[in-house]
Amino acid sequence: MTLEEELALIVQEHGDAQRTLICEPERADALRAAIAQLERSYLYKVCASAACPEGKILVIDEQALQASMNQTFQRAAKNIRMHP
Repeated sequence: MTLEEELALIVQEHGDAQRTLICEPERADALRAAIAQLERSYLYKVCASAACPEGKILVIDEQALQASMNQTFQRAAKNIRMHP
């Protein structure tokens, strides 16, 4: 990877939203360590959940999820009519 490509990747990552990674409780520490080794702790938050399917890591973009919920509420609010 050239210096320019690496710099472009770093700039892109800083512009990206933080992601939440959900994994099985027994894998959480190993996942945190792997992310720290890659020096990307600022980009990923690890949460352990027994509800996570075995062997899977769920990736959640909380900002995108919140924006989607806000948009849904705004659409629904336009259809609500108050009658005196």
